[in-house]
Amino acid sequence: MRTYSRLVLLLVAIALSLLAACTSKTYSRTLTRANAAEIISKQFPIQMTFNMAIGRTSPGESSMERYLQTPDGQVHKLWQDDGLISLEWQSIAGPPRRMMKPAMLIGLTKKGESYDAGSPKAGVAAIRMCEQQFDHVTGIEMGKNNTAAKVEYTWKLGNLTPFGKRQTEVLGQASLCGNLAPQPDSVSLRLDDDGWRIAQ
Repeated sequence: MRTYSRLVLLLVAIALSLLAACTSKTYSRTLTRANAAEIISKQFPIQMTFNMAIGRTSPGESSMERYLQTPDGQVHKLWQDDGLISLEWQSIAGPPRRMMKPAMLIGLTKKGESYDAGSPKAGVAAIRMCEQQFDHVTGIEMGKNNTAAKVEYTWKLGNLTPFGKRQTEVLGQASLCGNLAPQPDSVSLRLDDDGWRIAQ
């Protein structure tokens, strides 16, 4: 009797294991919008940076007053007012005949340095302006044998830094972070033995 009971329990355990395996396999092969969103959202947020010239630069204007009337000058003035950068107008001797030419010295303050993502090269600071943030999945196109899929989704810009906010105030949608509308994009996913993942 005990042997029979043990056999029944063993068969039940095997059946439950097979059912769990089948359920897991069925779940992993099914790509829903929620599954796709969970996978894609792990790639976000993405930092958006602006390469700002620092050190001595050519303003392209004959005086600080004229420069501050240009769009770039207005942005720099706001950054300076916010304590993010320092601006200093200079005159330097240059060719021909060692004539004095206007120059501007731009530097990051301690406050501004907290938004520096790392200088890509000398004389340039990569300033964090905003983030690309995942929005939502808009469609899924399954491929052959349901082992690949093209997922369409949208992302949007958000979490503007003080640098990003001030640039947007002056330049509007022409600024790096000015277009806050959701942007369409797509990515390919593939089905592996452990589930769906982004195709490399």
